[in-house]
Amino acid sequence: MGSLLAADRGYFDGWLTLWMVLTAASYQLVSNLANDLGDFRTGADQHGTAQGGVEARAVASGIIQEAEMQRAVNVLTVLALGFTVLTSWWGTTHLSGYHTATFLALGTLATLAARGYTMGWAYGYKGLGDLFVILFFGPV
Repeated sequence: MGSLLAADRGYFDGWLTLWMVLTAASYQLVSNLANDLGDFRTGADQHGTAQGGVEARAVASGIIQEAEMQRAVNVLTVLALGFTVLTSWWGTTHLSGYHTATFLALGTLATLAARGYTMGWAYGYKGLGDLFVILFFGPV
């Protein structure tokens, strides 16, 4: 949306758009893989789905070993943080350092939120998942 608005006003930057897409995609990937791993570790995968079956998750089904998934989550977290830095820097080169720092902080929080849904603080199990989704897929 931001890139379309920028293009409409004559400020479109294809590189920035690419960095934003890669950043957002990396947050989603971190979230999905961390969720798979966190659900496996807590046993949530064994409770089945609303349709009565058990969802075939990567770690729970044995397709991917727990240690491999942990490595994937770690690598994607580093990539997400790298894309966050690149996007923040590229998108704020004409603004003050305050703006860059703000975007870096928000991106870091988004990465931690993506990873922490079912791992670490595991706010998804505390009934806070919707709040974080609204916050990080909305305003942030």
